[in-house]
Amino acid sequence: MMAFSGWNDACDAASDVVSHIDDVYGSEPVAQIAPGPYYDLQTHRPLVSVDADGHRVVSWPSTEILLSRHPQADLILVRGPEPTFRWLEFCDELFAVVQGLEPVLAVSLGCVSADVAHTQDLPVRAFTQNAELAVSLGASATAHEGFTGITGVMADACDAAGIPALRMWGSVPSYVSAPPSPKATLAIIQELDRLLGLSLDVGDLPQRAALWSRNLDELATEQGLDAHVASIKEQSNDGEQPVGDHLADEILGFLRRRTT
Repeated sequence: MMAFSGWNDACDAASDVVSHIDDVYGSEPVAQIAPGPYYDLQTHRPLVSVDADGHRVVSWPSTEILLSRHPQADLILVRGPEPTFRWLEFCDELFAVVQGLEPVLAVSLGCVSADVAHTQDLPVRAFTQNAELAVSLGASATAHEGFTGITGVMADACDAAGIPALRMWGSVPSYVSAPPSPKATLAIIQELDRLLGLSLDVGDLPQRAALWSRNLDELATEQGLDAHVASIKEQSNDGEQPVGDHLADEILGFLRRRTT
């Protein structure tokens, strides 16, 4: 189960799924891919912290491979920022580690900004190129054409190696760009449960998702944006093009005014 922050992951909702599983069930480190030639360190800057002894510690951007012992299955967790350079070499290095753990299914997680309202259920879509997996899980065939991210490249590598790959994409409202989005993270986990039957412990995600929605309700009411939100919900249900860009401008303008 892999998620990469950045282009593939609006509001870090997919990466937060992996982190949530790690937090709830614990994990043991298997390997770590160092930044080496893969990251632009001006984009993915290292972080400095101070440890319990008062020493400065530099944490470099890297990709972690973890093994989590879920009651129903061992879960190989992969998380890190999307690399900037040498994707093929990066995927070869990552795949060599993952393949050594003999996975039976690869699940790539992502999240996109979409014309949905925070007041409605946030959709999660599952795709696969594996015919048997499509039938057994009820997932759709992959029909996307256009740009892809590192999750798509890794899923293709798994498919090519005979490891069935399931691609799952959550959605967040296009007018909410700042992480976290616990409602989207919860929606992805619930879809994982429905498809794979893992019965993942959701912890406090329902409460956090409800608080996230209430905060956006208050913001929309305070700024007189309720009609815009309702329009997005109605038109997204009808399959029409809603007014998400306009609402995003309104909310961004409000946030700029609040911080100046």
